[in-house]
Amino acid sequence: MDKKITFARLDLELTRRCNLICRHCYNGAAQDVDITRAMIGRLLNQTAEFGQLIIKGGETLLNVPMLEYLVNRIIARKIPVHYFGMVTNGTVQSVAVCKAINRMACHIARSRCRSEERRVGKECPTEC
Repeated sequence: MDKKITFARLDLELTRRCNLICRHCYNGAAQDVDITRAMIGRLLNQTAEFGQLIIKGGETLLNVPMLEYLVNRIIARKIPVHYFGMVTNGTVQSVAVCKAINRMACHIARSRCRSEERRVGKECPTEC
């Protein structure tokens, strides 16, 4: 088995699309480019753990399906995540995003608990 990478911090851009044109934006002009499931799969196949996982864009919330896919695959693979952040302009509202963030928060809590459980034998709750 290939050695997997532990990322201290990874900034992942889900899309280059954006719904605003801000003068101060450091990303430059928006582009009609999104991350794919295959790209996410290749990344996760090589990942042992994320210290910090920061989701960025363009406007991140213009690609909700990939955010959901990423969160679901991280959870399914039980890849520990210690901190999750997301950069957004806040103009897109979505129940699906809230649910994905809540699932990630629960996964982070479980990751921390499993780490503590290995260290001191403390049993983790099965649900958040």
